[in-house]
Amino acid sequence: MEGDCYLVKVDLVHVLKQTNYQRDRLDFYIRIVDDPQRNLRLDKQLCRFCFYGGNQTVAKNYYEDCQFCNQRFCNNLQLICKSCAKEKRLCVRCCCDIELKDRRKL
Repeated sequence: MEGDCYLVKVDLVHVLKQTNYQRDRLDFYIRIVDDPQRNLRLDKQLCRFCFYGGNQTVAKNYYEDCQFCNQRFCNNLQLICKSCAKEKRLCVRCCCDIELKDRRKL
């Protein structure tokens, strides 16, 4: 066999699996654009990507100091404390702008 080709058997199972996969991806992107749960997302202080597609599982809780205020907080997949995130309008998980807007300063 020449090269490192990977042959996929295209049958009905493959077509159904790929159709469902692509439909799920499309639904994900529509939710990000439409932002149907905006109020809940903002209450949790998450950007669209972290809220709709981010890791929703809970990591083992451990305590860490916030990078802005040095307040100790329970780190549950967060980079900064919720109060600093609200003040600076950042996502608590990835620290991007909560509305995905460009900024000139922090």
